Amino acid sequence: MLTAAEPVIDPASTMLNLLVRPGDTLELLFRRNGLSMSDLAAIVSLPDATRALKVLKPGDRLEIAHRDGQVVSLQRELDEVKVLSIARADSGFAVRTIERQVDVRTTGAHGVIQSSLFEAGTAAGIADRLVMDMAGIFEWDIDFIQDVREGDQFSRRSSSIRARRIGPHVFATATAGSTTSRPKAGACAKRSYAHR
Repeated sequence: MLTAAEPVIDPASTMLNLLVRPGDTLELLFRRNGLSMSDLAAIVSLPDATRALKVLKPGDRLEIAHRDGQVVSLQRELDEVKVLSIARADSGFAVRTIERQVDVRTTGAHGVIQSSLFEAGTAAGIADRLVMDMAGIFEWDIDFIQDVREGDQFSRRSSSIRARRIGPHVFATATAGSTTSRPKAGACAKRSYAHR
């Protein structure tokens, strides 16, 4: 796996930004856009590309640079970090996986409940949707309507990648008194709750 910048595209080539629609296949996209079917055969036969190009889902995007239908390069996002990059080389096509530099930012908040979880969440700077998510994590342990008392506390941490999407709760706690229960599998990485 390579860590690299985006490849340089030949200025004489034409760039296609293709959005996969329901029913689209790579072959259909190539035919619809007048791209070389022999280039398609060569690209899908590349061992490192076959798996990443075998299944396309609606919403996937492909960037294909071509010169008169002959593919110069093809790129496909594999996930938020990795990009499959295929480029024409002297002896066919070369494939590599580019790993983008990303910023992972962890944010957190802590609050003390005076009247309600939602008011405390707002005061701590947590969006209403995320307060609802946090309440859902603890739904089997805490009834945030009837069980909370003044002075109960919560803490929340989450991660965002490239500052675009907020990820799931990495860690959440709710404390009220001295009794602690442990998280149930799958709720979040860690959680605890103590009730008086």
